[in-house]
Amino acid sequence: VQGGKMKIIYDFKSWLKFGFYLALCLGIGLVIASIAKADSTEEQNKAAVRRLIDEIYHKGNMAIFDEIVADNAVLHDNERTIESLEMAKRQIRMVLNRYRNIQITIEDMIAEGDMVAARSTFRGVFRQNGKSLISPSITISKFKDGKIIEVWRAFDIANIFRQLGIPPPPQQ
Repeated sequence: VQGGKMKIIYDFKSWLKFGFYLALCLGIGLVIASIAKADSTEEQNKAAVRRLIDEIYHKGNMAIFDEIVADNAVLHDNERTIESLEMAKRQIRMVLNRYRNIQITIEDMIAEGDMVAARSTFRGVFRQNGKSLISPSITISKFKDGKIIEVWRAFDIANIFRQLGIPPPPQQ
């Protein structure tokens, strides 16, 4: 230090170290930022699935369907594929009309990239005979631009008919 000023001497090795550490910090920052963005998108997708279940099945708000599900979405239930959103909406309305005291509990939910997997349990009372139903299912939803574009759902249909005490429809 001379005259209150610090004299800084830089050599080539110091610059290399500085450049390396700067690049390392910037690289780590970019990785953290991309992870945070991915986590944010995954959390948003999980929130959309929770909201869809809550609004439709717990509050009866079908308007949310069009907000969260893309117009060209494809829905797979067990071995069936439903490519018409109107048909999917009819099925949801049928469930809402056939059961009372519906409660869907999300037991586990995992998101990775554009996919959200949920293990849930449907509980309700069948209006026709007053029997309670408890039906677990697995649902995988694929997202694009914040909307569901494809859904795969698996549940035990034979168990549902058995619990309700009604014969299953004939297999085709």
